[in-house]
Amino acid sequence: MLALSIALGCLFAFLLLLFGVSLWEKHPTDAYGPPLAGEFPQQRSYLVAARVDATACGMIDMTIHRHNRFDVVIAMWFGPDRDFVVSAGQGKIAGAATKQTWIYSRLQTGEVLMTTDGFDEGDPSGLYITQRVVKVRLAKLIAAHRKRLNAAMATVLPFDEMNAADAVRNIQRERAHRLIERGRAY
Repeated sequence: MLALSIALGCLFAFLLLLFGVSLWEKHPTDAYGPPLAGEFPQQRSYLVAARVDATACGMIDMTIHRHNRFDVVIAMWFGPDRDFVVSAGQGKIAGAATKQTWIYSRLQTGEVLMTTDGFDEGDPSGLYITQRVVKVRLAKLIAAHRKRLNAAMATVLPFDEMNAADAVRNIQRERAHRLIERGRAY
């Protein structure tokens, strides 16, 4: 009986520890710091190539931010007609090099058309309609996204935020709310 009580006590303590850690380790819905001032980060070749393509594709209102938790720099732009927003990031997470670009467009259905050049955790929120076009430069990713926009043109909503970073933040907040509604986050 004593052994059973000790075992149950240890199990309870372990579960309590897991619960405490889960409350402590929260992921912020606003992952980006304020805009960075000064020079564009030249040492990040992926972002430099993205900037060259963004300029050639007529992207507007670029902002550059540092991630709040990781050594990642993110550049964000609106498409020329504000019908999509681009978020391109490069840096290190847990010491591993990472780079990825996401292109978002809002739809009247409340969903978001998302085209990306890499793989990630997917979307358990159900907000994104995702297409992956891997290992391409930004210009080809934009072309793939525009093709999807042309198919959904009647349902695309233009972005009315003041800057691209606010548009991306709002999409990420909506995703967080949907995760909470589905019981996948709190």
